[in-house]
This record gives sequence, structure tokens and C-alpha cells, in this order.
Amino acid sequence: MSVGEYVLIFNSIIIGLAVADVLISFHRLLRARARVKWFWMPPSLGVLMLVLAVNAWWGSYALFAHLQTMSMVAYLPILTLFALLFLMLAAVLPDEVPSDGLDLRIWFVANARYFWILWALNQAVLLIWLASRQFPSAEPTVPFLTGYWINVGMLCGALLIVWFRRLWLDSIYVVLMLAVTVRGALHIALS
Repeated sequence: MSVGEYVLIFNSIIIGLAVADVLISFHRLLRARARVKWFWMPPSLGVLMLVLAVNAWWGSYALFAHLQTMSMVAYLPILTLFALLFLMLAAVLPDEVPSDGLDLRIWFVANARYFWILWALNQAVLLIWLASRQFPSAEPTVPFLTGYWINVGMLCGALLIVWFRRLWLDSIYVVLMLAVTVRGALHIALS
């Protein structure tokens, strides 16, 4: 087994567990739908996170399939990214629906800061990892940041949401992220 296959299998296990967790949470919400007061944002974020998880899994193949060597130290940032992705998928929807019911808006407001901190950490680690792969070539910082402007914007948006805790900020950010994700998915599908 090559190093690339070894890494891909481990990444796939993490993604598989994360996808299973969010799908189980969706299932529990749908089964208890009579006791759930619905709010659009958690299910929308759940769909967004599923798409991002599949994107991460799919993108792993291009990054690691032909890999011949990799140290464990070099793998740690990648493991951190996948662990943060798992935590984001696990945090996007409630794990249980209490017998007395669940208001998704109240649940989201109570849990949003944790989710957005995970999102910001994920974007920060991703940018640091990408920079570490590019800066040995002495590429200037500004072209790097403009090349990854979407990730920089996602990081800044998440930090803004964490800092200012306004539901309308969350709403704008989620709609923008859904638009960016759908655009990216359509671009990949049509390529």
C-alpha cells in the first residue's frame, strides 16, 4: 500500500464518520418533525457542510493519490483540517430532539459561536497549510492572499460573526457560503 493510499483511507474514515453524524442528526430531526420548530439556518448549514465534506474527500484524491512519501509531521496539518471538518459537521445540527420539543432558532443561537469558531480555525489552518506549501518558492504574500481571497473572506466573515454575534450576520454569511459552494460545485461538475 502506498503512502497516498494510506492517507486517503484515513481521511475517508474521518469524512465517513462526519457524514454519518450529520445524516443521523438530519434523520432524528425529520423523525421528530412534529416536535421541532424549524428554522432554515441549521438545515442549510447541514447541507453546506455535507457538500464541503464531499468536496474535501474528493479533493483528497488529487492531493494524495500519487504521494510516495510523507512524514507524520507533514500529515498533522491535514489531520487537523479533517478533525476540524469532523467537529464542524458534528456541531451543525442537534444530536437529539428532547421529548418536549426543540426550537432550531434557539438551538442555533445557543450553539452558533462554537460552530463559527471551528469554521474560523479550519480556514486559518487551511490558509497556513496552503502558505507553507507555497512559500518555499518565495512567492510574495499579496498574490498568495489574492489567490485564496475566498478563504481569507471566509475566515474574516467567521471572525466577524464570532465577535459580533448578530443573527443577521450569520444569515448573510450562510447565504453567501451557499452561493459560493453551489457555484464551485457547478464549476467542478461542468468541467
